[in-house]
Amino acid sequence: MGEKSDSRSEIGCGNAKVTETTCKREDSAGYIILMAACYIGNLDLVKRILDVGADVNYQTASGMYALMCAAEGNQLEIASLLLRSGAKVDVKNHRNVTSLTHSVVRGNIDIVQLLLEAGADVNSRDVDDMTVLMYAVRCGTADIVQILLDKNPKVDSQDKYGATALMYAVLLGNIDIVQMLLDKKAKVDSQDEDGATALIHAILLGNSIS
Repeated sequence: MGEKSDSRSEIGCGNAKVTETTCKREDSAGYIILMAACYIGNLDLVKRILDVGADVNYQTASGMYALMCAAEGNQLEIASLLLRSGAKVDVKNHRNVTSLTHSVVRGNIDIVQLLLEAGADVNSRDVDDMTVLMYAVRCGTADIVQILLDKNPKVDSQDKYGATALMYAVLLGNIDIVQMLLDKKAKVDSQDEDGATALIHAILLGNSIS
């Protein structure tokens, strides 16, 4: 076998060839041409690739797949096309991260809403038991936190360290998000692995929770 090329560079240079063989070829970064086109935002190429029968749910060794790449690349129109073409919304990569989590981290409200409307699991956890809500809280994106809260997630879920979304909001000093979580009846007395609660963290930081 020869060296793997970079599909994203080929697409950027307009050199991508669409055949059944190239649709399944992984490049040096582990992308197949469909994923690269989704990430970059080449809608016409994505359509051509799907038209020749590419598997919209194909995953690489690291668990990446087309919808995840569209979410990571902030490509709303392509994400919508993939879902209409049969993309599964809750496929996870090797760290159990979903497309929804990628869109939350990217701060793309439109894609977050699109995926939730398609049935994305708002309570999905990664390998560290971090929930989608925790990611949103840690990113500090209040609008996305509210969108997730409107889906009634499990606000008191704890990650592998025992931390909750409320604890992260307190530790980051994000008062608006703290209040959002309290409005959803988030517990202030859940304990992390060190026995500390959100209330204790707030006191140590000189803040208050009411």
